[in-house]
Amino acid sequence: PLTDSRFWIWNAPPLYALWYKAVGAGDIKRRDLPRPSPVWTRAVEAGDGARQPILRPAQTALSLLSFTLLAFACARTARSRAGRRLLFALPLAVSLAPLVAKWNQVVMSESLSMSLFAVFVAALCLHFHRPSWWALAAIAASAACWALVRDTNAYTVLMFVPVAALAGVGGRRKAVALCIALVAAFAVANALESRSDRWTFPFYNVVGQRILPHPDRVDFFASRGMPTSSALAERSGKWASDDGRAFYKDVRLGRFREWSADRGMATYMQFLLAHPFYSLTAPATEIGETFLSRLGWAVHMDWSSPDEPLAPWLTDVLGWAVVLGYAAAVLSAFALWRRRRFREAPWLLVPVGMALLSLPQLWMAWHGDAMEYLRHGLTAVLSFLLGGLLLCAAMADRFFAQANTARTRDLSETPDGRVPGMDANHRLAASTASLLAVATWLIVANLTKPEQVNRGEDLYRQLENRVPLQVAAGWRIHAIADDPDDSVGGVGRGQRKGWTIVYTKTPCTWTDLDVLFFLHVWPEDAASLPPRRSADGYDNLDFACAFRNCWLLDERCVATAHLPDYPIDQVLTGQYRMVDEQLQRIWAGEALTLPADTRATE
Repeated sequence: PLTDSRFWIWNAPPLYALWYKAVGAGDIKRRDLPRPSPVWTRAVEAGDGARQPILRPAQTALSLLSFTLLAFACARTARSRAGRRLLFALPLAVSLAPLVAKWNQVVMSESLSMSLFAVFVAALCLHFHRPSWWALAAIAASAACWALVRDTNAYTVLMFVPVAALAGVGGRRKAVALCIALVAAFAVANALESRSDRWTFPFYNVVGQRILPHPDRVDFFASRGMPTSSALAERSGKWASDDGRAFYKDVRLGRFREWSADRGMATYMQFLLAHPFYSLTAPATEIGETFLSRLGWAVHMDWSSPDEPLAPWLTDVLGWAVVLGYAAAVLSAFALWRRRRFREAPWLLVPVGMALLSLPQLWMAWHGDAMEYLRHGLTAVLSFLLGGLLLCAAMADRFFAQANTARTRDLSETPDGRVPGMDANHRLAASTASLLAVATWLIVANLTKPEQVNRGEDLYRQLENRVPLQVAAGWRIHAIADDPDDSVGGVGRGQRKGWTIVYTKTPCTWTDLDVLFFLHVWPEDAASLPPRRSADGYDNLDFACAFRNCWLLDERCVATAHLPDYPIDQVLTGQYRMVDEQLQRIWAGEALTLPADTRATE
């Protein structure tokens, strides 16, 4: 109930919980709904029959509304008609990219967070372009709402304080009021988060994955009071949810939990400050992978499989785009400061700040939690992409404005009495160019992947007469080689070598796909495992259909999962669900040995 204080400070940020309650998703019980999962798949089972969750259309509508507001706000800053059209089109194009749009169908905070981020940026653009107390109030309100959706957003709000101070628009009073509003939004969100225990789960992940496996780091924490014991040593390489949430429930870790609640986060901050080289360099490689993989979603039109690798040429292009884009943002910031150009167009500090602040946001996401930092960095990637595009559009608008000024000067000197300005042909050319830019973006996006519409049907038809490696609980399990010479192989993987597990079942309903798949892979050489999996001895590739290639074809189901490229000894797979925060296995097959080549699966 809203009158219960636990609603506002318990296990979810307050506005995040309030949004789900408002759209009816609160009827869905967590134990019945794997996370993450599309909300509409449990609309009847989990609801009360009268209230159907409307989260998917509600999140889509809010996203389109938010980015439309951003489009109008950006267009108002333009100096030319062509620039106005371009600045209006870019935010709308970004809102249609899978980087944004695919999260509208998922029961998580990403969609709401990105929508409110667009509103926050729109308010900043309006205020920096034409300062007013109304725009300042909109900034304060949107910053507070955005900070109360995800805990990490509050720190990003705080990062915008230097941008607001540097702009100094509207006079000293408005500038000071804006800085105070941003700091207040951070303080409120941070106070609510500190009163909850939401920080303990990521903190335990960091301790288990990044502290306990390293004796020197354990010594640093122990010297600051962290109780060490054999029970804590057993958590090395483990997640907060492993072994029945032992970090929370193991009675032998009682003193460790007390220390964590009292001094855990403060000690972790001391550790990062005392080891600056580790703090700055450790996330470097993975932040680069985050940028490339998540920025790839902007041009990756397969909405069902965001983790699928991009084509090598596109990866290289995106890599250089990130480096050059960030360098351009740094140079733009220096030029604005050196020439005081932000006095003429202070709103340019908004896209420059968005691009520059993306790196600190990713750094914070990596150090904040050892789990799912790729997902936690989504807003940072959106900030970089949107900021870079708006900055390029602003430069183009300045060029158009200067060209119009020069043309107006020439026309004013002609004796034929023509009205200065763009004639009909120029206006038509500008409109066509804007439309072609958006169309080109969509075409390039579609060319980066094979056609997805009939892939599920083709897979099922081609595997229908093949002998499966195994049959379990009605599921026929196949292994196909990711090879361009294999008629079924590749599954959209291009030239990447390896194996893909394909599950087919008939008769089948969406309920069969709406439970988690577990997929455990044992390599021939344990050294092939990622460091975080070395203690387990196998690679955990569990997945949900919300994030994989899955198809429901009438009464037939198809699901696919790509295996690592290293030599594989055996594979174990099945399905499970979460019941009262405990794993409940639905079915499990026998250990699979992959065939020597694709002919063995025929």
